[in-house]
Amino acid sequence: KQQTENDDGYYSSFCNMILPDKIELLYNDMVGTQTNVNEFQLTSNGNFQKQNIFSSEKVGLMIVPKLGKQVSANELIVPSFQHNYLQFVKFTFWKNSTCLIRFFRNYHPAALVFLFVLVVILRLHILFEHTSQLSALNQTPLSKLFIRLVTVLPVSSEILSFILSVIITFSLAVIINIISNNYRLLSGSSYLSAFSFVLIISLISDFTRFNSVMLAMIFLLIMLDYVFGFYKKEKIFGDIFNTGFLCGMAMLFYTPMIVFSPFVFISLVVMRQFSWREWIVSLLGIGIPLYFAFTVFFLTDSYTQWFNELQNQLQFHSILKVQISISTIVLISIVSIPQLWSLINVRSSFLKLLVQTRLCYVLVVWFFICGLGSVFFQTENFPSSLIWIAIPACFGLSFFFEEFKKTLWSELFALSLLLTIIFFQYQSYIIKWNLV
Repeated sequence: KQQTENDDGYYSSFCNMILPDKIELLYNDMVGTQTNVNEFQLTSNGNFQKQNIFSSEKVGLMIVPKLGKQVSANELIVPSFQHNYLQFVKFTFWKNSTCLIRFFRNYHPAALVFLFVLVVILRLHILFEHTSQLSALNQTPLSKLFIRLVTVLPVSSEILSFILSVIITFSLAVIINIISNNYRLLSGSSYLSAFSFVLIISLISDFTRFNSVMLAMIFLLIMLDYVFGFYKKEKIFGDIFNTGFLCGMAMLFYTPMIVFSPFVFISLVVMRQFSWREWIVSLLGIGIPLYFAFTVFFLTDSYTQWFNELQNQLQFHSILKVQISISTIVLISIVSIPQLWSLINVRSSFLKLLVQTRLCYVLVVWFFICGLGSVFFQTENFPSSLIWIAIPACFGLSFFFEEFKKTLWSELFALSLLLTIIFFQYQSYIIKWNLV
């Protein structure tokens, strides 16, 4: 879409790039006050696809497509005029489009199929484990009920854990990708957020096994979707109540999720002007699931046992006694590099972002800060209890994949990270099978 006023259509039109097997069209996609540079690709066999390259506001460029010139077999030079400042932008088009990041940047359904296959591959090791029962990780009312229901199925605990882990992980990846695209956390629609989430949640073998934290994460993600939509929204009491209700439901699946209760109120401070009615509604939303749980236990004369379980689950523990494997340290160190890069670059371009997108990134940071409190609970389940960290971390990793200018290095990083994850997951089995 190209619609401008009082500029004689100077930034409209397009420029073309002729390659041996396809034609590339480069143009400005102007929607409201936001401009994205898009690429339209038409192959020799008639297939076509469109993808976003970058956001003009984020990179500080405003290209003039009709003045672009092809200077080599795969390079295009386009001038950019922004605030009386002239720049020349070089676009390099690669013939090979099967690289990981480029593949997931294309908003094509085929990426979802590949993503599902990737989730299955990264969880196949569960089938080789010998577990006597399905782990709930935390004996909360809803987690125990869910375990009781699914164990009725006539399959082994290994297969059941594998199936549940694949379904829940893929569902979480799709939900987080929808959130990222809806609120423009990246410059254009893609599957990079889903891909990044799958990588993060597969970093450690303990993350891949089914547990009650995965179930709680479903409610946390839907809560995050509501929270991001708070900005300048009218008639919001229903959404605020749902946000608190989802947070309360997450606690019933995994008790340490109580640390995200302050996040509900922080989101009101960040996204809304102060209104005591909204705070009361959110408090009611959090309390109602807990009230109904108490009512059920009271009627069954087992509320004393429930209170004792809550007290045990919410006891503070020292994290100094937690043992971390070398593979976990290596993988966390590798992923921390793009997280730090993303944090610095988001901060440097913070004022160039849309206001709602800017506030969403602020809430992602607060989500991470609030979640850190869960480190002091259930330390015997470490690191499985920290799977929630994949939610804020995937936003940082996907931002790195989207904005890092050295495309070759980001592709190598993604491929190296994926291979390293696979190696550490199957290392013990490879040694056991005498393949090394």
